[in-house]
Amino acid sequence: MKQRIFNRGAITVVIAIVIFSLFSIQALAASTTTAQRNAIANDWTFYAQGTETYNCLAYALGNTTSWVWPWGASNPTFSQVQTYLNGKGYAESYKVGFIGPIQPCKITCYGTTSAITHFAKYTNTSNNTGWTGQVRAKWGACEIFTHSTPNPYVPTGIYGKQVAVFR
Repeated sequence: MKQRIFNRGAITVVIAIVIFSLFSIQALAASTTTAQRNAIANDWTFYAQGTETYNCLAYALGNTTSWVWPWGASNPTFSQVQTYLNGKGYAESYKVGFIGPIQPCKITCYGTTSAITHFAKYTNTSNNTGWTGQVRAKWGACEIFTHSTPNPYVPTGIYGKQVAVFR
């Protein structure tokens, strides 16, 4: 009968790698159905799966490692959003409905002035002649979508209308 000799050091390393892998796996984002997507937006194209680790504001700010919603369980007012984004180095570019030159935009917010419910980022910027780009957004704990218009959401839906953009 042959005796097997195990290298305890190698086994320990393999176990450590397996445990590390289990703890570092990020949960995939929740998935939406086509019907749910159509109830949220008039214009959407699936972009990426994403994970539940981050949300729309985090994604708009370029953060895909943590959930960012500094207002706790409530939706912020536009004034609170403005203060928060100003502190991050963003200035309001224009409020929706403003007539005049459009400065290059980076982040946009949706909802109402009394309750901002969603954020997205511009993948290309608008210019003085109007809209030239796309908006990309992570829908809460769900997937990431690209929109070909800056105001893609159903006005009476969960995200509402575009309120303002920041550069």
